[in-house]
Amino acid sequence: ILKFNTLSSLSSDMMYLPDGRSVRRQIYPNGEGGLVYTFEDMSEHLNLQREVKELGAVQGETLDALNEGIAVFGSDGLLEIFNPTFSNLWRIDRSVLTLRPHLSDVFEKTKSLVKPPDDNIEWTDKNWNKYKLKLLEKIFSRNFSKGKLTLTNGVVLNYANVPLPNGSM
Repeated sequence: ILKFNTLSSLSSDMMYLPDGRSVRRQIYPNGEGGLVYTFEDMSEHLNLQREVKELGAVQGETLDALNEGIAVFGSDGLLEIFNPTFSNLWRIDRSVLTLRPHLSDVFEKTKSLVKPPDDNIEWTDKNWNKYKLKLLEKIFSRNFSKGKLTLTNGVVLNYANVPLPNGSM
């Protein structure tokens, strides 16, 4: 009864029923006097949210357990997902990767591990920029590719660039 006199804006709360359903109750004042109550069964919505959260957690744990380095870049070139192995392989601090850097910025961080062409001792700025641009074009072409790359530390990587259905790569 107190709400009839004091409620001036929407009031919303959840009711958890004994049969397991979750119902959202909303109360708002009617412009012509009185209150309007609405009830919405949120059980299915909450179950779907829980399932998506659980699936995300399982996928995250799975990626983290892989011995292969995984990174997914969105169609905008920003890092969306990576695993610890990727971070360790390329010697990029995880805190940097969690900032969702652009693919070109990730390439810059890996420059010291990528061997220059023709067994040159060091990259020249011109050669590095040309190489980086070629890689970006290859990846953004969204064509599947794979190959082998020997790093300056002796590690040999088999890699694959795989375009994903949502535009990521």
